[in-house]
Amino acid sequence: MRPRSEHCCVPLCVVSARYNSTVSFHSFPVEEDLRKKWIIQIRRDDFQVNKNTKVCSVHFRPDDFMEGAHLKRLKKGVFPTLFEWNHYQEQPPRLSVWERRERPLTPDPDSNIDQEDMDFDVERTGHDYCSVPEAAAVDMVLHENEELKREIEDLRKQLEQTKIIHRYEQQLLSSTATRVKLYIPNSIIVMTQYCKIVVSVTCSSAFLFPKL
Repeated sequence: MRPRSEHCCVPLCVVSARYNSTVSFHSFPVEEDLRKKWIIQIRRDDFQVNKNTKVCSVHFRPDDFMEGAHLKRLKKGVFPTLFEWNHYQEQPPRLSVWERRERPLTPDPDSNIDQEDMDFDVERTGHDYCSVPEAAAVDMVLHENEELKREIEDLRKQLEQTKIIHRYEQQLLSSTATRVKLYIPNSIIVMTQYCKIVVSVTCSSAFLFPKL
């Protein structure tokens, strides 16, 4: 039985064994280079790893797991790639030096804005003192906005956790369905062979020991 204290060591991840029975937890690899890769990936450079340090299956891609293992065993050489800070999506390929090089901006031929008209608009709109609200009203609106932001963030985290657990439950169900499909034809073959053997033995007995 999985220990109730088992939890994920990845920053910003709240998954633990206490509330998520469908999520698996994986120890850091013994190989030194791969272990360092794991530590870099989870953004904990000075992190001290021990036998109880685990990373949950939420941070691995579905094809990182061995087939037919119910998503419990990782393939050799894989490392975590899905995190809160990349919205649980793989990073796009890194651009080359040429692609990252800044290009000089070219003038837009369709841009025919008169600079004098632009200056006039800025000057005209910059002195509308009657539109400035009172300081108390501004503080109230800012406070309400902060409260709404916190509520939205809490709801977003709850929704994200629900999506993650649902995704892994669907993967487990899919893996189980595949095993059932493979098991049924094999069972039919075994039963067919068994029936052939029984019929053969029955016929042989009737021939060797006919009724008197």
